[in-house]
Amino acid sequence: MNILIIADLEGISGVGRAGELVGSSEAFPQTCERLTKDLNGAADGAFEGGATRVAACDWHTGERDVRTEMLDSRIEFHPGRFSETARTVLSGGYDGAFVIGAHAMAGTVHGFIAHTRNVREWHDFYIDGKRHGEIGIIAVLAGGVGTPLLLVTGDEAACTEAPRYGDCIETVAVKRGVRWDHAELVPEDEARVTIRSSAIRAVSRIDMAQPYALQLPAKITVELNRSDYCEKLLARNPKLERVAAREVSMTAHEVWDILV
Repeated sequence: MNILIIADLEGISGVGRAGELVGSSEAFPQTCERLTKDLNGAADGAFEGGATRVAACDWHTGERDVRTEMLDSRIEFHPGRFSETARTVLSGGYDGAFVIGAHAMAGTVHGFIAHTRNVREWHDFYIDGKRHGEIGIIAVLAGGVGTPLLLVTGDEAACTEAPRYGDCIETVAVKRGVRWDHAELVPEDEARVTIRSSAIRAVSRIDMAQPYALQLPAKITVELNRSDYCEKLLARNPKLERVAAREVSMTAHEVWDILV
């Protein structure tokens, strides 16, 4: 059984202030250690549950946030930001995927650092008129190669969002958003014990899990916060067309197209 763990940063255990996620802050090295410990806990649970191979990658920056020297030696780590390497990584053939450290989509009430793709520039992201956040984007990418989501850890808002993408998804809430930039925390040790035990349960349900299937072609729409952000996105992706001052759109003919 092969498991892929995709790690984000905002929804990890032990971090309840936005400032702790800033790369230049004194707290950031400890934040990265916390991410790696959550990742190790999920991997250990996967192995305990019967996985024979566990790989991991970083959704957030590519590899800066994961302390590779602290990783469980059994984990195969794929460097590079997952949004840029997804096609290659997912071609490795995985029976299930975990998302560790997830956050809710932009505009979610009580979502700690809730955003979609770009916290400053993106307002909303739609697939065929339905709002999706980063959990949904990962579910679509994994589902495109037949890999279901099995486990999502993060804040309560992320855990509420996750079941949209599968009936068998285990969730672990390690914090509760009080404001956009502040969360109340579950004690770290308790959170990691729960992550590990939930990973064991997640792999035990793999035969029941179904990948999230996107019906193609699909209309992709991004609503930006300012018109100049719209222009920036248009310059980067020639497949997009402008449909409003702050809105761009395109038709996705394969799942990788959703990574606009």
